[in-house]
Amino acid sequence: MRLLPVGLLAMPLACLLLAAGCDGNGTIEPTVGITPRSEPTPVLTATPDPRAAPALATPEPVPTVHLPEVRSLEYLVTDLPVPPLPATFAPSQEDPELVTLIGTALSSYDGEFSVVVWNLKDGRSASVNQGQVYYAASLFKLALLLEAYRQRDAGEVDFAELLTLEEEYVEYDFGTLKYLELEEGDMLTVADALKAMIIVSDTPTAVMIQDVVNPVRVEQTLRSLGIDDMSVLTSELPTTAHDMA
Repeated sequence: MRLLPVGLLAMPLACLLLAAGCDGNGTIEPTVGITPRSEPTPVLTATPDPRAAPALATPEPVPTVHLPEVRSLEYLVTDLPVPPLPATFAPSQEDPELVTLIGTALSSYDGEFSVVVWNLKDGRSASVNQGQVYYAASLFKLALLLEAYRQRDAGEVDFAELLTLEEEYVEYDFGTLKYLELEEGDMLTVADALKAMIIVSDTPTAVMIQDVVNPVRVEQTLRSLGIDDMSVLTSELPTTAHDMA
């Protein structure tokens, strides 16, 4: 059997494929596929219902308003036991042994010290740098306390009188008003103001008391008692151990 060349077998297949792509005239018509353009999918939005209630805005926080009121400081303890004072004070007489004892006690410390000791019953006393002037700090409140009681005994001040904690007094606060639960505008009696001034060393109430008793009169009382260096009329608030004793 005679074999045909490979090229002859390929020709009928090529003609068959070519005929399939031609029209009756043998012309090849290209086929073009067109994909129609797709429109964007519309986004559906809900039509607001006019009958629906409008959304409520978040309310602003309401500031806390403090209503001034009369405050009582009865909880401050004032009935501590106090030793009775002698009917008369014995004249002061320096005790050399007491002076030596004080010097020994202070010798192990650095710094400047002033000491005054006076036994009111027998008169024994001792002092170290008693005339040295210092800043009184809260010790000035003792002078106000003294004058407040002096004026009360003279019928000039009523301890039941109400005082108002004005802004000018609050400015002197060092944190004690929070402890006392007092705020600007609150009212308290003279007696309670004295308690706050002495028991917790509150300064706003001290300034209130100073305005009640008049610092000039405080000064006059101090001088009448021989307290010559202490003063409440200056911001330096000078005092000495001698004056405090």
